[in-house]
Amino acid sequence: MSKYVKKTTIPLKSLFYKRTKYFRKSITASTEGSHPHENLVNYHLAEFNMYGKVDQQYVPMILNQSALRKFSSKVLVSPDETHQAVDFVVDLFEQMAQQFEKCAMMGKINPKDPYLSNLKVYKAYTDPTMRYNQYFALMANTLKTQLRKRGIVVLTMDDFMSALLQILPGATLQTPFTQVAWTKSKYCPSRVSGLVVEIADLEYNDDQQKIDLFYNSLNWDFYVQTCNSYGFVVDSSAPWRLMADLDSKIMMDAQSRAGHGAGVTGTLRSLFHSVPVTYIDRFEKDLYNLFLVVRSPHTTTPSICAYSNKLSPLVTYAPFYTFGQFNSLKSAEYYIKTYCRIRFLEEESTFTPSEQLRLIDDCIAVMNTGQINVAIKNFEYVLNKPFDYIGSFSYNSKYATAKDEYERKHSGDQREAEREVQRIKDRRNLK
Repeated sequence: MSKYVKKTTIPLKSLFYKRTKYFRKSITASTEGSHPHENLVNYHLAEFNMYGKVDQQYVPMILNQSALRKFSSKVLVSPDETHQAVDFVVDLFEQMAQQFEKCAMMGKINPKDPYLSNLKVYKAYTDPTMRYNQYFALMANTLKTQLRKRGIVVLTMDDFMSALLQILPGATLQTPFTQVAWTKSKYCPSRVSGLVVEIADLEYNDDQQKIDLFYNSLNWDFYVQTCNSYGFVVDSSAPWRLMADLDSKIMMDAQSRAGHGAGVTGTLRSLFHSVPVTYIDRFEKDLYNLFLVVRSPHTTTPSICAYSNKLSPLVTYAPFYTFGQFNSLKSAEYYIKTYCRIRFLEEESTFTPSEQLRLIDDCIAVMNTGQINVAIKNFEYVLNKPFDYIGSFSYNSKYATAKDEYERKHSGDQREAEREVQRIKDRRNLK
């Protein structure tokens, strides 16, 4: 039996303990030994998984594709493949791959290691808009199924909006609706940033492979240290995943040579743009496309004929809308209000209903001055403040403190309960 998870179809208790064992192994690898690996981090902890997907105000952002460059064929698994990343990331990765090749030839590292001797790009940048479109199509079909199960018939736009706002409150935290929320969710891969490169194509849930092929590799220490030298952070939860550390000196120098602003602040400003600002232009079209998927062509209801006084079916057909007709059924104000309402549902915000209304009114007031982009930016800036959402650093810290305090207060009770159980067992043995 393996010490670590090889597949997730195992009993939940076993899965938990094996995952915990792997987690401890990864922490030990980053903190102990003669050379602690400070650049070995778990992307799934706190805000790490947001890196490259949100700006410094935690508003979702998207990479300008003009910053991308293709990797040379020397670092590709197959010459038929094409992979891209931000230009300075490509430069440093290819330099690092040359260093590995050189050290393997000189016998400084094991040249037969399947992944850590001759670095190859298996995955890199993926287009976030394309990925969101795929996600949206699946979500639309899921919503259609849910409406059918609930017996909700959608014929008109009013039917559609009523049904949508009825279903979304119970689903949006798990399945985001807008591209804005999707960008921050688990459905959006870190590779959309153009700052991430993966040097293997292994199962993310197979912890045993991670241990066997990476942590226990003869080249492991060299791998992590060399990544650090070239400005890359290694993901302890998937050790083949590398992310550019924008504030490392070598990465900042590479950014400057490529003509970009240096560091996190400079790079985010020069290479990325706001998702909400671009998404708001497609929000109404997304509603229209979703309406086309979920609407019923007609509905049949029983009706008494005025002439024969007999019960007969009455067929009501759904009206057909072009996008222009659909769009004109409601005002711009209505669409902005709907967008804001959905965004409140998607975030773990603590705004009261009155505070939500005030924020929506402020947004509309700015929009009515002709500054729709400013209105959306201001709204999202307030909404996306990350204080204490589940999984954030502050949330984790407060949870850990509360847990320690609880255990300190109740540890005596637990020990007394254990002693009582032992006394009962002893009495039974005496009989």
